[in-house]
Amino acid sequence: MPGIIGSSIKRREDPALITGRDSGNVAAFVESSGQGRVLPEEAELALALESGEIAALARSVRKPKLYDLAFSALTVDLLEAAK
Repeated sequence: MPGIIGSSIKRREDPALITGRDSGNVAAFVESSGQGRVLPEEAELALALESGEIAALARSVRKPKLYDLAFSALTVDLLEAAK
């Protein structure tokens, strides 16, 4: 059975991979495929998470439907009506 990287299985969406420079073949795969980011150190990972860069990368790969939420007092109305 071939490994995941060498597999011929077609997925609907390939994942966005985040890895460190010292991860060997994973880092080489990410760099050659462009399928994510190779970060040189943990501090850069923290910055990428705080800045939203990782979330943007994940959204660009999976293309989720985004919705606008509006506040509704429906639950509060139900609770007050139950008193």
